[in-house]
Amino acid sequence: MRSMLFCLSILVIITTLPACQQDGHDTTIGLTAMGLVEGTPEAVGLLKRLNHETTTTAVLVEGAGLDPAAAEALTDHRLGADGVFGTDDDGVFETLLDIEEVWALTPSDIDRLQAWLADTGWIPRETDTLGTWLGIEFSAATAWATLELTNHATPQFLATDVGLEQPVIDTLLAARPLMSVAHLASLDVIDHHRLQRLKETACAVVN
Repeated sequence: MRSMLFCLSILVIITTLPACQQDGHDTTIGLTAMGLVEGTPEAVGLLKRLNHETTTTAVLVEGAGLDPAAAEALTDHRLGADGVFGTDDDGVFETLLDIEEVWALTPSDIDRLQAWLADTGWIPRETDTLGTWLGIEFSAATAWATLELTNHATPQFLATDVGLEQPVIDTLLAARPLMSVAHLASLDVIDHHRLQRLKETACAVVN
């Protein structure tokens, strides 16, 4: 029998989400230490914006308020040696580490970027597609619900309602808190079918 306490806790946490669908003077530190986690809406939005054709040095300086040197370094890397978008030498930002290797953004840089991205609609919201992991597409809402279930469900719930094996449950408990679906999908014990069960169960609880 599904744990009523768990269901209630999930519903309280995510009541604001829509129903699941199928589908200069700062100390520079790592992006993860500043709260950006691979696979989260904030990280996905930042990578998409930096990789977009319309993201120029002027846009980053005037729109996001970045230091000109930082903005130029990021856009130069993106365009590659020929300075032309969409050619073979483009330096696509695929992960947060790719950004860190080009320029050490400061906490205030991140604050300005995140505010700008939110204001201009680049951070995935609710039913927007967040990404695909292990062949399964997640919206921002379904990703959040799946993580809430994975991080807060009891071992009994994970076994009985999700149908996970004990070694898988032990690994999930040891890995808590899981901050993104990317992190969850990277675990050795998580495959397509287990991730799908977690997502489907989370959506069933919400609905």
